Amino acid sequence: MKIFLLKETDPLQRYAGFSHVGTWSDGGLCPVCGHSTERLTEPLQVHWEPGSTLLGDFSWCSYTAVVKPHVKGFFESRFPCRFGTTVVVPPREQFQRVVPFPYEGPPLHWLICEELVGLDVQRSGVRMLLDCPACNRAFYTFRMSGIVVDKRRWTGQPMFRVREFEPSAATYVTEEGRDQIEQQGFSNFGYIEAGFIA
Repeated sequence: MKIFLLKETDPLQRYAGFSHVGTWSDGGLCPVCGHSTERLTEPLQVHWEPGSTLLGDFSWCSYTAVVKPHVKGFFESRFPCRFGTTVVVPPREQFQRVVPFPYEGPPLHWLICEELVGLDVQRSGVRMLLDCPACNRAFYTFRMSGIVVDKRRWTGQPMFRVREFEPSAATYVTEEGRDQIEQQGFSNFGYIEAGFIA
């Protein structure tokens, strides 16, 4: 079964994108491996990037997505996810062609996929970069495509994140999940073929 990585589909930048600037959980740098133990947490603080004033149904910062209310309603009844609160903060600088601040558009909801699955690491061609005994985190190389989800570690859910890629927000869907979302005609929703479940 094929799987697909969700991402923006806007090479012409018709839709506004954002940067997430907080909020972060308590934590710091691990004294052994030096990686941050902080996690992005609610409320998700975002500011709009220059390039467009048009909001899509999905807005993106890398693999982090915020969505409009009708997208939230669709996802809540079909996928293993929750929605965090989102706060739009002032931009660092004043730009032309940027969503105006203060933000007066529809409420935005941070899409958080809660289902985690494991890879077949060898077949996926990823390798462990670090296994830290102090913060109990293993770090793997990230691949956008060519990954293999271990069928024994998949619960049958149509949407998930990959345990080996944590804390990345990269979210994957099965063919069935992709088709369900695509049929809704949401704007600024895209995907690439990422691999398969076997």
